[in-house]
Amino acid sequence: MIQIIKELNIEVSKPNVFQAVVAKQYDMNTRFIKATFVDYGKKIEIPQSDTLKVVINALRNDGLSKGFEGEINDDGTVTVPLHSWMLELVGTVVCDISVIDTAEDGEKKLTTTSSTS
Repeated sequence: MIQIIKELNIEVSKPNVFQAVVAKQYDMNTRFIKATFVDYGKKIEIPQSDTLKVVINALRNDGLSKGFEGEINDDGTVTVPLHSWMLELVGTVVCDISVIDTAEDGEKKLTTTSSTS
């Protein structure tokens, strides 16, 4: 099946410039964001690890929010889905992406600043 992948650089340290990701309502399992985390424009490579997980956090215009798991790529970027739940309603969905380290020495989380899809 065809996959539509939108590549974005997403900031962790300053507001993101509006980055609209256009998606068709009711599409399922075909639309993704491939995100490069950047700190003031400098790439942050996310290492693959058994203790790291990636989640896209989505807030719909009806006030409901959910998170959906993504994956870390070999090149240090992450890929997250535009889940069908995100595409149920007409309108804007505000999103950010978190990398969560669940290592035994204490959970750590790094989240991008919000973007719109």
